[in-house]
Amino acid sequence: MAPAAAGAKKGKKKWSKGKVKDKAQHAVVLDKQTNERLNKDVQSYRLITVAVLVDRLKINGSLARKALSE
Repeated sequence: MAPAAAGAKKGKKKWSKGKVKDKAQHAVVLDKQTNERLNKDVQSYRLITVAVLVDRLKINGSLARKALSE
């Protein structure tokens, strides 16, 4: 009975929040500088996907999809 009473005194376990990822600030509109990088640098990429464009150019996914389709 003693271990059960000791457990009740501690209270509920507090769960850790874990690692919180920083919110990314990606561009929503293509500015002149990003457009130039898109036309010049992207041609040299071995693999061109939406995720690669988002990561390297810091643009959002919808802009990356439009850029790939053009």
